[in-house]
This record gives sequence, C-alpha cells and structure tokens, in this order.
Amino acid sequence: MINRLLYTFWTNEGNNLENNFVNIQQMVDLFDRSLEKSKEFFEHVVIYTDSGGKDFLEKAGVSDVEYVVLDYSQYKFNKEIWCFPKIITYSLQKERFLHIDMDLILEEKPRNLHEKLLCEKTRPLFQLSTERDFLPEMVKKHFNPINICSGALGGDPAIFKKLFTIASKVADNKNLIVTPEVLFGIEEIILTSIASANNISPAPIDCRFTHYQGYSNKSTERFERWQEEDLIIAD
Repeated sequence: MINRLLYTFWTNEGNNLENNFVNIQQMVDLFDRSLEKSKEFFEHVVIYTDSGGKDFLEKAGVSDVEYVVLDYSQYKFNKEIWCFPKIITYSLQKERFLHIDMDLILEEKPRNLHEKLLCEKTRPLFQLSTERDFLPEMVKKHFNPINICSGALGGDPAIFKKLFTIASKVADNKNLIVTPEVLFGIEEIILTSIASANNISPAPIDCRFTHYQGYSNKSTERFERWQEEDLIIAD
C-alpha cells in the first residue's frame, strides 16, 4: 500500500516560479488546494524542490509539509525539458509512491494503491511520428499504443529508476528542439515502453479527482469550476 504522496516544484532556482501557469497566484492557489486534499488521504506528503522553490513556497504560506531540497545543477539536462525534474524525483524513491501534479486535486483516496504502476489515465497513441525519432531503439521496439498520462504516476520505484536511466540519455541533448512531442516522449512514451517490455499494465488511479490543466473524470465540473473560481490555466 502506498502511504507516500509526492510533488515536484522545480523553479530553476527561482527563475521559473510560474511553472507554465498564467500567473503565480493561480499556481499557488491550486497547489494549496491540492496539498490540503492530499494531506487528508496520505500519511506522508513531500515536495521535491530547489532552494528557490522552497523559499518561495514558505513565504507563500506553504509550510506544513515535508520538503526535500535538491541541487538540480548536479543533473545534466536541457532546462527546456521541464518534466525531467519530475523524473529525477521518481528515481530517488526507495519505497512505493504516488506523484501528482500541483494542479491535480484528489477528491478521495485512490482505491487501487497496491498496483505496480499507477497513472492518471491511459490514452491511445496510434503511431510513433517522425517527431519522436529521438527516442532510443529500445523504446521504439517496445512501443505500446496505449500510453500513460503523467498527471499522476506511481507504484514500484524500480520501474521509475529505469525511466531515469533511459530518459537521461536524451535529456542532455542541447541540440534537441523541445516540443510537446519531445516532452511527451521523454516521460510518457518511455515509461509506457518500459512497462510493456516488462509485461506491466498501467492502472489508472481509481478515485474522483480534478486536473485543471489536463483531464478531469468529471469534465463538465472542470469547466464550471474554471468559470466560478476564475482558475484559468495556460495551454
């Protein structure tokens, strides 16, 4: 059973506090709501961040939580690949975990925390396009058209250590033009291929939740909340 829920807040030492949100305040509001719910359902809630991120969150009032402060400069990766710090967080785990995005709010505790690989949902990806030619041959060989969605990820740490090993081989490519296809490939396609190679079926988290930036299993409610609460998230 998973008792450890994680977040990653990489700010490039305070130079990217918005984290792709429209503005900082909206990000803080959503993060705070997500944290409050997560603390209801999990014994250990931990934020992995850099020194700039910890200073900012503490000043914003996000203090009643455990922090792990990392020096991301020790890792070689193209800073445009903003999902790679999450992959670093996954790789450091020694016990089963669930990691969620700061704009994903759990409405109840997931009922299937025993699964080997948990994800937000699965979705079809019909083919490997030419934009994904940067992916290693191992990934192409074990490509699975039913891909995970990474708003929530967790399970067996061994799977995620393999993800880090493979993703590290491409994340430091300074000549790689970073597009949504690249970000999707480095995290989601690689992880799905690892699962496929090891005969592991990803299990979507079994609970009600709202993901403001992406999917909601109550999509009409998602848009109603955007209207009522003025929580507009950048594409």
